[in-house]
Amino acid sequence: MKFFFVLVCTILLHSSTFGQIILTQTHSDATIGLDRKAFLGLGNTSQSSDGYAHDFTLPERTSSCERISAISVVINLTSYTNNSLPGCPPITLYYNLFYGCGTYSGGATCLPATNLIAEPNFAPNTSPPTFNFGNPLGSPLNANIEPDFGDNLSVDIIPVSNPGCNSVSNGRISYEYTITVTVSVEEVPDVSPTFTQVPAICEGEALSALPTTSENGITGTWSPALDNTTTTEYTFTPDAGQCASTQTMTITVNPATTPTFTQRPAICEGETLSPLPTTSENGITGTWSPALDNSTTTEYTFTPDTGQCARTQTMTITVNPATTPTFTQIPAICQGETLSPLPTTSENGITGTWSPALDNTTTTEYTFTPDTGQCASIQTITITVNPATTPTFTQVSAICEGETLSPLPTTSENGISGTWSPALDDTTTTEYTFTPDTGQCASIQTITITVNPATTPTFTQVSAICEGETLSPLPTTSENGITGTWSPALDNSTTTEYTFTPDTGQCARTQTMTITVNPATTPTFTQRPAICQGETISVLPTTSENGITGTWSPALDNSTTTEYTFTPDAGQCASNQTMTITVNPATTPTFTQVPAICQGETISVLPTTSENGITGTWSPALDNSTTTEYTFTPDAGQCATIQTMTITVNPVDTLPTFTQVPAICEGETVSPLPTTSENGITGTWSPALDNSTTTEYTFTPDAGQCASTQTMTIVVNINTAPVISEVKTNGFDIEIITSETGDFSYSIDGRNFQYGNIFYGIRGGRYSITVRDNSGCGQDVLSHLHFVIPKFFTPNNDGFNDFFEIRGIQEFGNSEVNIFDRFGKLLKSYRNSPVVWDGTYLGNLLPTNDYWYQIIIDGEEFTGHFTLKR
Repeated sequence: MKFFFVLVCTILLHSSTFGQIILTQTHSDATIGLDRKAFLGLGNTSQSSDGYAHDFTLPERTSSCERISAISVVINLTSYTNNSLPGCPPITLYYNLFYGCGTYSGGATCLPATNLIAEPNFAPNTSPPTFNFGNPLGSPLNANIEPDFGDNLSVDIIPVSNPGCNSVSNGRISYEYTITVTVSVEEVPDVSPTFTQVPAICEGEALSALPTTSENGITGTWSPALDNTTTTEYTFTPDAGQCASTQTMTITVNPATTPTFTQRPAICEGETLSPLPTTSENGITGTWSPALDNSTTTEYTFTPDTGQCARTQTMTITVNPATTPTFTQIPAICQGETLSPLPTTSENGITGTWSPALDNTTTTEYTFTPDTGQCASIQTITITVNPATTPTFTQVSAICEGETLSPLPTTSENGISGTWSPALDDTTTTEYTFTPDTGQCASIQTITITVNPATTPTFTQVSAICEGETLSPLPTTSENGITGTWSPALDNSTTTEYTFTPDTGQCARTQTMTITVNPATTPTFTQRPAICQGETISVLPTTSENGITGTWSPALDNSTTTEYTFTPDAGQCASNQTMTITVNPATTPTFTQVPAICQGETISVLPTTSENGITGTWSPALDNSTTTEYTFTPDAGQCATIQTMTITVNPVDTLPTFTQVPAICEGETVSPLPTTSENGITGTWSPALDNSTTTEYTFTPDAGQCASTQTMTIVVNINTAPVISEVKTNGFDIEIITSETGDFSYSIDGRNFQYGNIFYGIRGGRYSITVRDNSGCGQDVLSHLHFVIPKFFTPNNDGFNDFFEIRGIQEFGNSEVNIFDRFGKLLKSYRNSPVVWDGTYLGNLLPTNDYWYQIIIDGEEFTGHFTLKR
């Protein structure tokens, strides 16, 4: 069959509302191959089916606001010739329609369940019905699929005959056809964004930002910027790609009215302020703030009530400060004194009147009321009127002629000062006048002092006595009946004049009497020196150094300081004498106790002066090896007692105990060493902890614990972590090789560590190889597959090495072994079984040569070679 490749593609460009694009192919444009549907396993796959594949690429999108509204597929059969063999039924035609497949290239790339949309058959000499997207035709799998720009639409024309009867490939049928695909494109109508109208606002009110997404989901931007001062039309421009039209919104801004008020005149501070009107002269209602204040100039703000579209307004009410009238204070007057009229003009020029009328009889407050129009405050002044006081005095009692008159007081008992006249006279009765000092508002006062004539008392003269002799009391009643008292007190030690003062009320004169006292001789003695308490006192002499005899009392006492009195024997006209003998108390030296020391510690030298100032010496010499009592002997002349002090010397017998810190690895953290030992000794360690090297640390006990120093060595093992460099297999023996030397232990599967690095007789398998540092400072672990591969074998039936046998391979559950010659030809394979090869291939002996093996165990591959020797 001949093929003519003709492609007719007519494209009608769509206008702004709609358009059509027509795509046309003939069978000459087809790609010949197996039926695409049959290739997918959906139809006849015999050689009697030979399909023609047509691929139509839908037009590309030219605008975001257009869509494919319809696609129709028309197949027009233009010629048909049937050359079927006699007795063979006619060849059947049908077509498959795919959407969304890749173009046909000898095979299909479609998923039939989603891409096959129609498969009608039709008589070989007729055209099939037209297929329209969305309308089922034949037996579609997905007839309602929605097409899109740029996708592939595939149409297959399929002739099918019975096998061996009318082969479609031997010229038994010939036909021609035209396929026309009409793509209808229409413009998507623009969507008009919808918004809720913003209500009118008052000039200056806040405007909320306009929404950038419309109520029907269109996003975009507004312009110009919001303006709350004037009515403005705003335009919403949709973001690209939404097929939406612009939208406008006008926001009305109503002009604000300014409230008008009549300005309040200035007031004087304190004057009443009438309430401000709550409705302006142009009808705006609202409130004023702050509250009215008649004490200071204030700006008040009128805030309109809401809903009036009015501005705030202000009014300043001036409050002029009130002047305080000033006057000179009128001094206090005395009751009845004249008061001058008060001034009607203040010193700072304020005129006014005073009330009430002036009154010189009582203290009064007068009020000055300023004349109107001066913005001045009321002022007051108090004029004090002091009442006239009568001075009061205590009446001076009558005196006897010649008695002393005390000066009269110049200040009365009620505080009036002044002077008396005439001068005092103790010889006659006299009236004295008290004249108050000026400025006291006081009256004159008088007092009369009576003077009675005096009697002279008479007494018998007392005879002279010897100094110290007893004097009998003088009589308190004179021989002419005057009673009284004598002064001074009787004195038997010296000649004295005594005065008799008559008792009051007897109008008697004083009288005197002199009693002569002949001087007594004072015994003289040498003063005894002070002694120390407890020392012996010698007996005091009974005859004074100037010959006076007598006795001493009390008895001598050497325990305390005592005054002793010498009483002369009678008839010597001698006076008593005293002598005090001082007995100084013995002072006990005081010292601060020296605290106990540990045996061998230094004892500071004991002080040779006590804390209370006693000097002396200590004995025996200081001894820091044993507890000793030391005696302090005061130096002579200090009247001090001996003192002792025992200094305790404790034996050094405590050794601090600590639990040994185990060895660590270099760089590991060392916990701080305890500062208290396990047996309670406190102290410090030195040097500082060091985790890099083995160090001996010394514990020094705190003073006073009588403990010895202790040491502890913390071993720091140098990190010598081993690294396994190789695991060798020698038969069934395993040798572990490390990259460095050290004190290591070796183990297989973490058990039975040994010092040797060779393990003998280990059966095949997967093992965990471990090498660890014996100091605990590191280890290395390696997984190892263990089996034995011979390096050669000699298959000569001598009983030795007759087979290439991989021993231990059977221990692995998932193993594969392949044996190749040197050209890569596979000779033998083993799967999960023992490997025993006899050196043959297909029953033929292989020659001496090198052969290769491939071992795969659990996905891990091992390769190598071995030698076959004949």
